[in-house]
Amino acid sequence: MRRHVERAALATALTLFPTFAARAADPERGLEVAERWCDSCHVIHQRDPGWHSGNVAPRFSMLTKVSPEAFKTLMRGGHGGIDAIKTLPEADYEDMLAHIARLKPEEQ
Repeated sequence: MRRHVERAALATALTLFPTFAARAADPERGLEVAERWCDSCHVIHQRDPGWHSGNVAPRFSMLTKVSPEAFKTLMRGGHGGIDAIKTLPEADYEDMLAHIARLKPEEQ
C-alpha cells in the first residue's frame, strides 16, 4: 500500500511541477541550420575560402567573441533582411551558437 501511495505522490508532483530535461546544444545541427540560413552570405566553416571569401559578410569564426545574447538579439531582429530567421526556435539559435563555439577565432 505504501508503495502505491509513493507512486501516486510522485505522479502528482510530476504533473504539478513538470521537469524539463535540459537539451544540450548540438553543433552539428547548428552547422545544418547555418548552411540553410547563413551560408549564402557568410563563411560558416573554419577557414573555408568559399565563393565569397568573406567579402559579403563576416565569417562565423569572427563571431566567437560575440555573446550569446548579442547573437540572439541580432537574429531575432530579422538579420540581413531575412525575416524568417527571427521566427526560428530557440534551439536553432542555441545549436548555431554551439557550432560557432567550436570554431577558432580568425581575422576577416
